[in-house]
Amino acid sequence: MVLVPNGPCVVGKYHNKYYPRHVVTLPSFYIYRDDVTVAQFETFCTSTGRRMPKAVSEDPAWSQRTYPMLATSSDAQDYCRWAGMSLPTLTQWEKAARGTDGRVYPWGNEWNSNKCVNSVRHARRQPAPVGQHTDSPYGLSDIVGNEWQWCIGSVRGKGEYRALRGGAWDESSPVSFRADVVIGVSKDNDMYAAFRCVSHQAGE
Repeated sequence: MVLVPNGPCVVGKYHNKYYPRHVVTLPSFYIYRDDVTVAQFETFCTSTGRRMPKAVSEDPAWSQRTYPMLATSSDAQDYCRWAGMSLPTLTQWEKAARGTDGRVYPWGNEWNSNKCVNSVRHARRQPAPVGQHTDSPYGLSDIVGNEWQWCIGSVRGKGEYRALRGGAWDESSPVSFRADVVIGVSKDNDMYAAFRCVSHQAGE
């Protein structure tokens, strides 16, 4: 796990009425350096006596054990509770991804396809194993660019939607990999995405 220190940070986007740019102050917290892997999630299933979710086309037999686990949001929350943790909030994820200075991408303000494992210039048919890039302020790997990641919180627009951040391997624009981007899926949508955990007990 990686420590994200307490203090203020810039979150949000310019000219966005639903998520405007502003400063928040967060207490310190610990967050997984990598997304939860298939192997880690299988350990959770074995320990709790539950079945692995139905396999996805990108990993038909859950054989890619170092790949990020593509789980429904309820599965992700169950894993975090089992581990004594939680999903990150929108602001925790954003501070972990972009640091304190409001940078556009985890590595800075300019797009760089070499720092994003799956991008419009590095097209893939499936996610990559975790730990490909650590170009983020606190040393997190692939905080953008490999898979959308679940967060606690909702996105408001013409309704209320569950929040995802980070962009995935099949996105067609660098905009998807910005650290200030949040997308939402409807409450009844069981879309799969990756996730990482945050410690309930953080401190320096």
